[in-house]
Amino acid sequence: MARATSPFARCALGLAIVSVVALTGCSGFGLLGGKSDPTRVDGRQEAPGPDAFATTRAQLQAAPREAYWPFHLAELYVAADSSTRAFENLDAALAIDANYAPAVSLLSRLYYDAKMHAEAIRLLEEYLARNPAAPDALRASLALHCEAV
Repeated sequence: MARATSPFARCALGLAIVSVVALTGCSGFGLLGGKSDPTRVDGRQEAPGPDAFATTRAQLQAAPREAYWPFHLAELYVAADSSTRAFENLDAALAIDANYAPAVSLLSRLYYDAKMHAEAIRLLEEYLARNPAAPDALRASLALHCEAV
């Protein structure tokens, strides 16, 4: 398979992937989520309680070099409608492990929601360049951002 090198070729490849993903009923975002998904039956996320934050912070202190814990804090902040704190924790997760796909995926989704498409494109292109076998969901996310520009 030929490798797409220009941003436009990558976006075209991503659009093809988005088409396949859309036909299968998946959205590309959230496919690489973490260990938990507190979604209610009506589809809305429940706001996490203070115990969830305290437990996760304790885990982060116990394992400060594990990218999952700041990522999970970011998930909790997203559920609590605090995107500023979510961005901070995703930056922390990616500082620990720049190749942590769930953090890249969630940050891409937050960028999409904030209409920060240029930042998302840069994030995803850099990630995909370092990880040629990256999940197709991240290629689909890149295509969604390219399409939105």
